Amino acid sequence: MLGFALFGAGRIGTLNARHLAANPRASLVCVHDVLGEKARELATKHDAKVAPDAEAVFAEPAVDAVLIATPP
Repeated sequence: MLGFALFGAGRIGTLNARHLAANPRASLVCVHDVLGEKARELATKHDAKVAPDAEAVFAEPAVDAVLIATPP
């Protein structure tokens, strides 16, 4: 199983999290967003951790890949 970190908990991030949750070969490990409450809501919904910053994401040993869903 591939562990994903998600940057961005807005509309596109929420959609990506749903797709990851539906994939039996993927898991959402952690979520980071500048709006901490949005990250908490999405992480809670998908039983993932909240990453307070990028350093926490990259320090998480279960993360194999990063999905970026932030505005340009």
